[in-house]
This record gives sequence, structure tokens and C-alpha cells, in this order.
Amino acid sequence: MPGADVIGSHVNATRKALVLAAERAFHDVEKFPERTQFAHLCAACAGAICEEEIVNYLHYQAGRKNAPWPREFVERIVVACKMITKDLASDSDRVLAWRYFATYLRRENAWQSRPRAGGRGAGAQGGPRPRGQR
Repeated sequence: MPGADVIGSHVNATRKALVLAAERAFHDVEKFPERTQFAHLCAACAGAICEEEIVNYLHYQAGRKNAPWPREFVERIVVACKMITKDLASDSDRVLAWRYFATYLRRENAWQSRPRAGGRGAGAQGGPRPRGQR
């Protein structure tokens, strides 16, 4: 397909920053969503056509009674991703960046929630371990 190598090329330059932002999102956090919530975020990103739609989804989730997404965590990830996507020119590039970011958050959540020797995962006990304690 002509021009296919150009689609998302601006986003490729942001991928390292998105990975690092996903890792930082879990630093010094007492509570974060369960694993299934990150799968739901990935699905919401897959169907979105603009960044605002994704942010709206997250705000809705954080505002629900017995919210599955803590407000502080939502604000942290929205600010982090928007700082990275602010220079992307098109809605499609920003949505693609969010798709990558949601995937990286899902992976980092799996890392933070993994079972540890002799006990349950850190996430099950209310918070992550520092990344240096692998």
C-alpha cells in the first residue's frame, strides 16, 4: 500500500517515552486498577477515533460508584500521555499513541502484579514494588 510506511511514523518516535511513562505511572502508587481494567482500556483505545474519547472513557471509569480506576491514577496517566502526544498533529496519531500506551500500561501492570516468592503479587496487596526489586 503506497504511503503505509508513513502511517504512524511520528508515533514511532514517541514509543520509548510511552514505555517509560507507563513504567513511571506505577511508581509510588498505593492503588491501581486490576488487570482486566487494562484490557478494557486497550479495547476502548482500539475503537476510539480521537484522544478525547479515550480520556472521557477513563474519567467515566474513575467517576463511577466503586470506581475500578482510582482518580489519582487516571489523572497521572492522562497527564503523562498528553505530554507525549501534544506534538502529534493528527487524531489518528494521538489515538495510535494511546493504543501503544495502553498496551505498555497493561504490561507494566502484569509486572507489578506478578506473584512473588512466598506470597501474592504486589498489586493484590495494594501497591507495587519498586522496579529495582525484580
